[in-house]
Amino acid sequence: MTRGVLLSALPDTRIIDVSHEIQPFRKDVASYVLRSSYQHFAPGTAHLVLVDVYHDSVPRLVCAYHDGHYFIAPDNGILPAALLTEELDGRLSFELQAGNSFADWLSAAARCVSMIADGSVDQLPSIRLSVLEKTEKWKEETPGEYDVEVQYVDHFGNAVTNLHRGYLEKMSPGNRFRLDIMHVTELNTISDSYNDVPPGELLCRFNRNGLLEICVNQGSAASLFGLRTGGQNNYLKIRFE
Repeated sequence: MTRGVLLSALPDTRIIDVSHEIQPFRKDVASYVLRSSYQHFAPGTAHLVLVDVYHDSVPRLVCAYHDGHYFIAPDNGILPAALLTEELDGRLSFELQAGNSFADWLSAAARCVSMIADGSVDQLPSIRLSVLEKTEKWKEETPGEYDVEVQYVDHFGNAVTNLHRGYLEKMSPGNRFRLDIMHVTELNTISDSYNDVPPGELLCRFNRNGLLEICVNQGSAASLFGLRTGGQNNYLKIRFE
């Protein structure tokens, strides 16, 4: 339905689906996918996010311009979180009222794209977009030991965590740490590439977004340890030294 409504309103627009595998309501996963993918598109591209649309009693569709790209999304905090900013200037495109349907939401998104194309999007009312939820949640249950969360699992089974390079360098300038994975194994070295270890061996590395990934060279860390996004049984602990 989504592509049908959009193509009916924008017949000359090229639509590219980035992902249909994001679980419902997982704004943290959607923000990571958006942050990781938008820079691979040409400047001026409009990116449409359709995760947790009905976040509020009166859901709002907003548009923002950032880093040469346009973003159209629900006003549920996802854009500031994805773009790593506490607040973001935006435009109010549509409010979903009683009697409206999801097709009306998509039609409003299509109108917003048309306004971007003809340069009239600035005519929409201004709105300030803020982060509603923090995606990085650090819990210190044992002195000096913190929980690490799996934020995303990619196609290769690499488990992307919420541990950013900058946070590790802040907590331990020499990058001295011990990462306990499921009480099974421990990592304490940052690799530059998968080939730093033999095939089948475990490693951790920072990806292009600066987040620590748990990987297996030519294998799947997620399958090896049963790691999954939002998993309640992911046991990942880090101690900075």
